[in-house]
Amino acid sequence: MHPRTLARQDCSGGTCPAVYDLDEFPDDLVIQGKQANPGLLGRLTGVASDENAVIIGRDVVEAALRPADEPVDLAHLQAQFQTFSFSAFRLETLQSYIGTGRDDQWITLLRSGRRWGKTHQRVHIVTEPLTSAMERELTEGYEGNVAAGEDIRIISIPAGSHSPISPDVSDFWLFDSSRLYEMHYAPDGTWTGASRIMDPERVILACLTRDAALHSAVPWRTYIASRPDLQRRLAQ
Repeated sequence: MHPRTLARQDCSGGTCPAVYDLDEFPDDLVIQGKQANPGLLGRLTGVASDENAVIIGRDVVEAALRPADEPVDLAHLQAQFQTFSFSAFRLETLQSYIGTGRDDQWITLLRSGRRWGKTHQRVHIVTEPLTSAMERELTEGYEGNVAAGEDIRIISIPAGSHSPISPDVSDFWLFDSSRLYEMHYAPDGTWTGASRIMDPERVILACLTRDAALHSAVPWRTYIASRPDLQRRLAQ
């Protein structure tokens, strides 16, 4: 089969690189260049007389073509909670966050969004035994949120067990199944920033992760009902 030309820049002199797809290199692409591989030269078109061809892995090319992440500031991230149209989903994986507790501003935002028919969902992957910070978040931190309409669910992982969600997944916010923001934290749980993920494949993966997390989790009220220690804490 003839080689398929995948890309070529429109420039004079015939010296711009072209990208070829050949059947005998199913995992690689052939790139116009100056390294010795004379056996390929006669099969390619548009190669200058002083050039040859090199072979490069498809994964290298795919990685180079992926859009880079875009760091965002707090104001940009906060604006997403005002401008999303349908759904906001949060995945939490850490066992301690600085500043855990009741957040009245967040509760107000939840109530406003509920009036407009917006959906707020959250899944927290927790490991047993619970840290003191996690006990506080699961009670004081979440009780008011759930009452205000946030759909919070819990995935409980006993000590020594594996999470049903990929171990490589990190905290993120996903808005309208299309705008993905990865959260960054210091080891002590201090928020250090966020990045908007521009790679469409990673956005799709986040949607799949969300669906798997929601499927594997139990509602917050169900989890609390199974934990007398947390019920006592809420009753205090």
